[in-house]
Amino acid sequence: MSEFSENEHVARVEKTQLDNILKIMESGNINFLIGAGLSVGAYDTLAIKEDNIDNYFNNVDFKDDELTKDDFCKYMKKNEYNYEKYIDILKEDKRETKFKEFKNLFFTEENDYKKVEKNYFNLIMNIKKVLKLKEDKKEVNIFTTNYDMLLNDSFKENGINYNDGFTIDKTFDIDTYLVIPTIEDINGNLEMLDNFNLIKLHGSKDWKISDDKVDEQIIKFIDNEEKDFIGIMPSHQKYQEILFSHTYYELLNLFSSKLLRSNSVLFVLGFSFRDQHILKLVEKALRRNRTLQVYCISYGRKVNDETEYLNKEYSNFRLIRPNTDTKKYNLENITKLFYEIHNNINKLED
Repeated sequence: MSEFSENEHVARVEKTQLDNILKIMESGNINFLIGAGLSVGAYDTLAIKEDNIDNYFNNVDFKDDELTKDDFCKYMKKNEYNYEKYIDILKEDKRETKFKEFKNLFFTEENDYKKVEKNYFNLIMNIKKVLKLKEDKKEVNIFTTNYDMLLNDSFKENGINYNDGFTIDKTFDIDTYLVIPTIEDINGNLEMLDNFNLIKLHGSKDWKISDDKVDEQIIKFIDNEEKDFIGIMPSHQKYQEILFSHTYYELLNLFSSKLLRSNSVLFVLGFSFRDQHILKLVEKALRRNRTLQVYCISYGRKVNDETEYLNKEYSNFRLIRPNTDTKKYNLENITKLFYEIHNNINKLED
């Protein structure tokens, strides 16, 4: 009997669509793009709500001659109370202390943190099971714009060796993602091992800049060290920041190159495509690589304009939505979907 009964599934993929996913996962290059939406419940989405707009205005201590409360409210309403616009204001006015305080909110754990953590664990476990059934190309690239350690911890708890871009001496080196781990079998032949690459496009909670002023590098934090992580914060200025940062530029190039490989699949989870620099890279790959298949799993039936555009414009972009307005594809149900994929591959093997 299946681990999950029929009525436990919030939404299910049609059989024909599931068959397509099975075929490409068996023979293709597997990639994931994970956004903040997948961690809802573990961390606040930081959406600025109209009823607490006063708090945001008061938190930045604007003076009347800089920006009036009325102008601030009109500005935020015009931009649909988007917190990225709020960060823009903090940066433009060089309010570094307030910006740092807001930045720390990204790591304030919410009530359902443990539940989300368990679902991440199950998701990685089910992806690993799918990978085990592949005869070759045993590589999964997981790109994420999230800074948190949920994915890192899920790999560790599953006992999976993964590559986060750091060398043995805890220095970041993007070339580590080009290494294919192998082992020699009893006949002296090299066998490719399961290879999970975790690529954090906007930085990570455990990243910092070394103290070496001559040769600055990204290094890992030491345990229990006071942390002020480095990363690209979600604002409409982040694209300009990336252009001036060699590491982030290389990470985006890596993302682009993986999507341009023949017979690749990209699963998009909890990501809205409002990040313009990533949207452009995905669109370029869809246009140039007709063998690429993108499966965007939507939380609800309604999606934003950017996602709807990709869905209408490109035949190799496939939007998977819940079948009713009340059903949702949250992390728990996406995990069940990948269990279902693994279970169906097993049936095909039998």
